[in-house]
Amino acid sequence: MRGIITHDQAECLNWIKNFIRKHGHSPSYREIALGIGVASTSTVSHHVNKLVERGWLTFKCGAGTRNLKLRQGDDGRCPLCGAAVVRFPTNGDAA
Repeated sequence: MRGIITHDQAECLNWIKNFIRKHGHSPSYREIALGIGVASTSTVSHHVNKLVERGWLTFKCGAGTRNLKLRQGDDGRCPLCGAAVVRFPTNGDAA
């Protein structure tokens, strides 16, 4: 089971998925930074490391700087942390 990710991590993951589908190889950290609108590749590195840690991406051995790989069986859905449906009881609900 894959771990829950933040909105920013999901945005990064979706951008990486789209890049790989379009180009056939993974993007560089600089390309990811430009694509998701952040100035620092350090921010990208943090997102990527969390996505690897939570099972959404892996690193390909010996692939140089373009070494990101989507995990097998990816259905494209990203569970976001903090996403929950909150329902407040109404007068008709039993306590």
